[in-house]
Amino acid sequence: MKVKFMKAPHDWEGVYRCEFFPSDNTLVHSCRFESADTPSTQQPSEYTTPTEETSNTTATENCENLEAKDSLIKCLIAVIGVLLVVIAALIVLFKIRSRYRCVDCRSRQRREHDEDLSSEAEELSELSDRRA
Repeated sequence: MKVKFMKAPHDWEGVYRCEFFPSDNTLVHSCRFESADTPSTQQPSEYTTPTEETSNTTATENCENLEAKDSLIKCLIAVIGVLLVVIAALIVLFKIRSRYRCVDCRSRQRREHDEDLSSEAEELSELSDRRA
């Protein structure tokens, strides 16, 4: 027999103790609510509602709902983590790209400046040759 403890609704302090058959995960009997005040040596009271059939259904639904919420929260945390990693990778890529773009711009500007200087130097040498 497999035992699962699941959080009770917010307005209750305690947990549900649900026992399942390990082979097919079906509920053995209704889940029991264990109050936070109940010492572990005492047997917790059975979670009941007006009829036994309703009690089994409600307790089973509560256990399933709590399990579904838990797995949904874990899934959301995983998705948020993946998104953060992707965002961080994009930021790093854009920073690297902008750094190389600046290097290309600077080297291009240097080349153009050097070409301008060399053309000015040629013009000056031509003028000095004409004067001489």
